[in-house]
Amino acid sequence: MFLICLCVLETQPINPIHGISTGVQPGPGGTTLNYGASTGLSGVLFQAFIILHELGHLTDAYGATNDDSSNTATGKANQIANNTVVLKDCFNKNFNPNP
Repeated sequence: MFLICLCVLETQPINPIHGISTGVQPGPGGTTLNYGASTGLSGVLFQAFIILHELGHLTDAYGATNDDSSNTATGKANQIANNTVVLKDCFNKNFNPNP
């Protein structure tokens, strides 16, 4: 697992102050952003989801949808497809992009 984490860090650096997000972060104007809501995961499970998602990029597990980095319609669609794969295969959950 240690080697996997080192590989993932090349593309998804861990924030040295906050570590890997647990899914909930303070937002603008005192709001709360819950990035984990669409996954149904929180805490350490959401952190594992992030690592597994990034590992999918490193191993080219996503194939044609591997590039989900852009803020375009294609990039967003690819990210939904990739998140769906990780949630289904690793957590036996369905992805809800609009919680």
